[in-house]
Amino acid sequence: MNREGNDWTISRLEIQATDQVLEVGFGSGYALTKAAELASHGWVGGIDFSQIMVRYARRRNAAFIEGRRMALELGDASSLPYPDSYFHKAFAAKVIYFCPDPLVQ
Repeated sequence: MNREGNDWTISRLEIQATDQVLEVGFGSGYALTKAAELASHGWVGGIDFSQIMVRYARRRNAAFIEGRRMALELGDASSLPYPDSYFHKAFAAKVIYFCPDPLVQ
């Protein structure tokens, strides 16, 4: 259902082979797979607050995780488990309605 929007987002990121990419709210992990395929010598991280989605996405992306090219974490975007400036590119699609107050900066 979200593939068209995810494909569009991924295409706009212009992911390079060595990029480190973060997806916030990865859901089923479809876009993570696409990002990892493009960052063929890079690394992809993801964070999602749904334990069910983390399990599902880990199964979908088991080969990337086992190859140490991806890590998926359970957590909240307001407290990322990564250092500042760690990623070259980051994206989130269809997650704003999960934010408690998306207009606060």
